[in-house]
Amino acid sequence: SRGLFCLCSDYCATPLRTMVPCLLVTLCMLFSLSWEATGRSFVLHNDSFVKDGQIVQVRSAEIHYSRVPRAYWKDRLQRLQAMGMNAIATYVPWNYHEETEGNFDFQGERDLLHFFKTAHILGLMVLLRAGPYMCGEWEFGGLPAWILNKSVTIRTFEPNYIALVDKYWGKLLGLIKPFLYSRGGPVVMMQVENEFGSYGDVLRNSRDRKYIEHLVALA
Repeated sequence: SRGLFCLCSDYCATPLRTMVPCLLVTLCMLFSLSWEATGRSFVLHNDSFVKDGQIVQVRSAEIHYSRVPRAYWKDRLQRLQAMGMNAIATYVPWNYHEETEGNFDFQGERDLLHFFKTAHILGLMVLLRAGPYMCGEWEFGGLPAWILNKSVTIRTFEPNYIALVDKYWGKLLGLIKPFLYSRGGPVVMMQVENEFGSYGDVLRNSRDRKYIEHLVALA
């Protein structure tokens, strides 16, 4: 398990044995499962990111495809690259892709995969911030408004909420999988939840702990 690490909200690296209080999970082991088939790997070793056997410094900028018109994606990514960035981080707003329950939209301006492809063509790594709650100064932290009509308790392991998360991530993660670095794509890391340390309590609340562990298991 020492090959898996997570990054806390204050950007400190922490081993997996204390993963639960953290927010950003580096899916290094998952991303390198098909290493033998592709010859590509991205792992954490001795507190360094190692890409294809070489230590790499990740210089990331934040850019949200949901806030930039698709026609400008390439231009904006090129600008970040010209500033010396070799990676970009982006949120995936749940309510942007499932405005009404069960109707997923990943087309046109919401074409996350095209955004991945654009970053990949430019040689940029992608750090994916997949929620389900993302904050991002976005309405309801990215959670869909229709969820309020359900009998749910959000952001903890509550069966009705988890069932909705599982359906959404079942769709989202299926789309993301071909774009993992080990499969030839640009996605080298994935964050689950966001700023959970200021909301939940994984040390004292077993449902909060189970919630984060469930998200990690899904990812």
